Amino acid sequence: MEAPPKRVELVPAKRQALILEYLRAHGPASIQQLAEVIGGSQSTVRRDLEHLTEAGYLERTHGGALLIPPARAAFEGEFSLHQAMCRTQKQAIGLEAASRLSARQSVIFDSAPPCSRPSGWWPAAPCRSRW
Repeated sequence: MEAPPKRVELVPAKRQALILEYLRAHGPASIQQLAEVIGGSQSTVRRDLEHLTEAGYLERTHGGALLIPPARAAFEGEFSLHQAMCRTQKQAIGLEAASRLSARQSVIFDSAPPCSRPSGWWPAAPCRSRW
């Protein structure tokens, strides 16, 4: 008896971020390759690619996808995707920035996607915050 296919446990924004990061690192990819990357079905990948195409992130090819070159991609990315991408790098930047602060210094976070939820990457420290 065959084992049932494994179910994708990632939320759509995380799957889509993984797809974008893979395409950015490796260039054009087939639906099969992307299904292996996210650990999901080809149908799931097709739905994610459709969403990313509508959002302006990529272009569909026969059986796959490729990123739209930056010169053509003049759009504001989707907030949930910005949050899911490069989490480790954002946390490293937050930790480095925090290590450079001394007592009585302030940090101002604007509403840009990397800064909109600093609690996800800014280290816990005794501080007063105003939101």
